[in-house]
Amino acid sequence: MLSLFSGQQIGDYTKNKELSVTIPEHGYRTAVVISAQPSMMGMFEVGVGVGFQQRFLYVSAYSDRLNVRALDEDPVALSSLTRFPYDTGLLPVDYPIEQMNRLYECGSYAKANDSTPDSSHLEKRPMRLPPIAIAEMRADKIRVNREHGGDPRRAHGMFLRAKLSAAFRLLEDPLSSEIMQEDWELAGMMMRYSRRCYEENLQEYRNENLKRRADYKEEDELVREQVDMRSQLATEERIMEVLSNSPKPSVSKGELTRSLSKRQKASLDAALENLMASGKIKHRKGMKGGHWYSLA
Repeated sequence: MLSLFSGQQIGDYTKNKELSVTIPEHGYRTAVVISAQPSMMGMFEVGVGVGFQQRFLYVSAYSDRLNVRALDEDPVALSSLTRFPYDTGLLPVDYPIEQMNRLYECGSYAKANDSTPDSSHLEKRPMRLPPIAIAEMRADKIRVNREHGGDPRRAHGMFLRAKLSAAFRLLEDPLSSEIMQEDWELAGMMMRYSRRCYEENLQEYRNENLKRRADYKEEDELVREQVDMRSQLATEERIMEVLSNSPKPSVSKGELTRSLSKRQKASLDAALENLMASGKIKHRKGMKGGHWYSLA
């Protein structure tokens, strides 16, 4: 997908070369559309370091137009909801299928002598940027150099904006290879909107992560409380068992402690307090100090 963005050669990634198809650079048209919920933004964030995230435009799936519609309103005609009001028929048609097949079989324009841009109906012309675009690109290069890279999420931004402005120009009638300042400014507006959508979704993704982590932590605390309660209950049962089986009328706290497991010892004081509060055992102090307990 990174190669697609730059018009580079794609394919030839299968182990079985007989099943491999190589499409040479500029030998295709492509448009990639990914629909993802904010919870999936982590996938895009992982790709920041390799330039994956920076090559896409982002748009919200929510529509303000729906908010003003009544719930019982008749459906709007699909034609009135068109988001791409351009005549795509103005775009140059593809190579004839025979030429494209030959091109793919050879793997490059150089090998496919009869399928080169020069021998086809397509005319190769450079898309020239307006002076304002060149000035902004130079300024961006200076900024990136001074900041030693800057925000990686804005990398390739100028390249993407140039491709957008060229796309705007190709959709105009009549066709022209001279990109206008208006095309560049429109592309900038789309880039700013895209960044805003991305940041909003990224914030929602982070909020969801924080909420999820808080839920996990709360659940862990509830689990620990349940463990403590079970441990205290087991300690109380063990204390009652020791007092019931003791031949002596009362048992010292030290003897009770020695009869408990390591986990139960941590709950000893709370268990004794609860047993006394419920009237199941009695407590007295020894003549030489210490604490003694007996059944009530």
